[in-house]
Amino acid sequence: MSLRTMMFLFFVFVGGFSNAQAHDGHDHGKTKPVAKQGGKVVYPWSPRQDCSGTYGTPVKVSTETVSLTVLNKDPKKYAGRLVAVTAKIRDVCQRKGCWMMLQEGENMMRIRFKGYKFFIPTNCKGYLATVVGSAREAILPAKIVKHYAEESGDKSAIRKVYKPQKVVAFTAHFVTLQKAPTPTVKPSK
Repeated sequence: MSLRTMMFLFFVFVGGFSNAQAHDGHDHGKTKPVAKQGGKVVYPWSPRQDCSGTYGTPVKVSTETVSLTVLNKDPKKYAGRLVAVTAKIRDVCQRKGCWMMLQEGENMMRIRFKGYKFFIPTNCKGYLATVVGSAREAILPAKIVKHYAEESGDKSAIRKVYKPQKVVAFTAHFVTLQKAPTPTVKPSK
């Protein structure tokens, strides 16, 4: 076998492997519990009364703050740079808290956590999240899109997935959650 053929096969194998691993590190296998409270095992993603706090490892590098809408319009502009984005949590992985969807108006973005090393509580929908990390354009295979829909618990979304999706993929180094302010209602006169 020639060197050229071997190189070609290597890149085909690695390329195929990396596409198959588009869900890199996404493993719902065993994770050690953090503690036992009141006879219950508590995991990093276990529901909490208040999900506020910082998850992951904060970075000590200055970051540019950008809105979700602006990032979605031109993700290439921010490729390779750490940015901070703040938006409301629309959805969270219900199995392990290993991803979340942020929403700002009509714009949405899935956030995954760097190295699959931290998780967020599964009951933090509606919280305000500030994520610091990097974004890139990606194409998710239909199989992965269905997997995410399954993890969100949205059975109707699973049936709607037929083809790959072009998305802005965001990998967060850390996430800060806080309760979203409730809108004040002015009394009518």
